[in-house]
Amino acid sequence: MFTIHNDADAPADDQKRYERLLENAIPLAAERLSGVTTRRHLPDEPEPSALFTQLSAESPFAGAYDLGEQFVAVVHTYGGHALIERLLKDEDLLPTNREIQDPQAWLNRHQFTG
Repeated sequence: MFTIHNDADAPADDQKRYERLLENAIPLAAERLSGVTTRRHLPDEPEPSALFTQLSAESPFAGAYDLGEQFVAVVHTYGGHALIERLLKDEDLLPTNREIQDPQAWLNRHQFTG
């Protein structure tokens, strides 16, 4: 994992990017233990309760979680667990806010694509 050496000096946007990446570490660990995780409804799962659906939709972080999930899915598709682990361990590989929305830009910037 990576550390923030001085939280007081880190810009708010950088801290938010760190938080989003850390939030994705839990689903990755769960995937390794039990398969792919998602916040979306899976066909073989029971329907979520109305309360769960309402709370999920009202969450101020719902869009950020979805973007983070999509970013990690693209990176995983391209480089598997090894690239995700590398991303989480190397601060220089952290994506910008724009790159979280456009994972291909992140792959291009770090020359992971041909």
